Amino acid sequence: FLAGQVRRAGVYPDRIRVQSNFTDLTVPADAVDQRPALVFAGRLSEEKGVDTLVRAVGRLDRGRLGLADDQPLLEVAGDGPVRGELERLAGLVAPGLVRFHGRLARPDLQRLVRGATASAVPSRWYENQPLAVLESFALGVPVVGTDLGGLPELVDGDTGWLVAPDDDQGLAAVLASVLA
Repeated sequence: FLAGQVRRAGVYPDRIRVQSNFTDLTVPADAVDQRPALVFAGRLSEEKGVDTLVRAVGRLDRGRLGLADDQPLLEVAGDGPVRGELERLAGLVAPGLVRFHGRLARPDLQRLVRGATASAVPSRWYENQPLAVLESFALGVPVVGTDLGGLPELVDGDTGWLVAPDDDQGLAAVLASVLA
């Protein structure tokens, strides 16, 4: 995706070489709790679209998903400038469904992702080849992402689901299906 953007802009198209990101494929051997859960791992900033994800989660029916009253549905790992706004939004539109962890050590993040039904990458801007996607795949977890930038190169019908950015209703429909 990014190589195509740079070529179209005419920036030294003859010098472009694509080097894919990589991630550690070592999967922790310890057991994890499996339950209906989604995880977002990344910077909590406006362009990441986490507000859309929180609104989508707020549209889901806890009872239909078999969640106890004290079980969150969305685990948010990361920190950033809009964390406070996201916490307030979650309290309003998805009370008890979202848990904010802050920044986690790698083993803790891996356990969180491994225990999830899917990872969410709800970006509203171009992502190129996000490590969050590669790390989810390395842990055997599919991804629900937006159909922008490089995400469609990684996420397809075999590895996850794509949705339009900023469409909390459409995202909620896909998440309900994934979680069911």
